[in-house]
Amino acid sequence: MARTKDPHAATVKAWKTRARNASNSGTTQQSGDFAALPPEVQHGVRLARTWPKERPWAATRERLASGVAGVRYNPNLQSEARNLGGRYEVGPKFFALDVGGREHVLYHELGHDLSDQMLRDGSAWGALDLLDTVDGYRELNGQTTPGEVVAEAYAQMRTDRIWLERRAPGLVRLVSERAAHYGFP
Repeated sequence: MARTKDPHAATVKAWKTRARNASNSGTTQQSGDFAALPPEVQHGVRLARTWPKERPWAATRERLASGVAGVRYNPNLQSEARNLGGRYEVGPKFFALDVGGREHVLYHELGHDLSDQMLRDGSAWGALDLLDTVDGYRELNGQTTPGEVVAEAYAQMRTDRIWLERRAPGLVRLVSERAAHYGFP
């Protein structure tokens, strides 16, 4: 029986090489904290800390039109949501989801702010190694790149941590540590 080559192997090797080169060149940030985040992301993280109380995922379009805890409704947005670097927009498709799905989407978008920082400090590049291989791919809910895996892991940790701990305990440890390090809720 012929072996099938992992189609992501070359990409994973390139990611690891990039992380190693960044580390060797001194560009990897070793001692980041909340102050290391861009000011607009700091603002977004501060607002996201109020999400459990404000519950923007349960707000109406009308309420989100004026903004709730950094989340604003954009009727022209073609996707469920997007991250604008510390500001989050939701579109009409967001409201087709149940409340749990909306919460997950918002935490996924916030997770992009964390994944961007983890890509800069080099810690996100090994995230795929912490996942099981499914059908020849390392993925988490269909996400296959380090940034998307971290964003999805962050959302899963906020909305269904037990599932993620069973699937990828090392990823939970990595993302939890980095989120705490950078002051994410």
